[in-house]
Amino acid sequence: MRLLIHLLHGLIQSTQLCLWRLWASLFVCRPAQGLVEYSLILMLIAMACIAILTTVGRTTSELWYEKIIQAFPGS
Repeated sequence: MRLLIHLLHGLIQSTQLCLWRLWASLFVCRPAQGLVEYSLILMLIAMACIAILTTVGRTTSELWYEKIIQAFPGS
């Protein structure tokens, strides 16, 4: 009976240790994690800027093209 209690106590301690390590590995901030988050934010900002500039650029280009064509005589 004493051996069984000793084995169960060891099993519970090892399970608690494994769960603690799992918890720590999932929720502990690492120094490189901040760099990855900042790079993801910068990438999203860059993609938004590219999309906006592509849309505005086309509209601006078409507007200037029409004004230039209208400025030439005989068009």
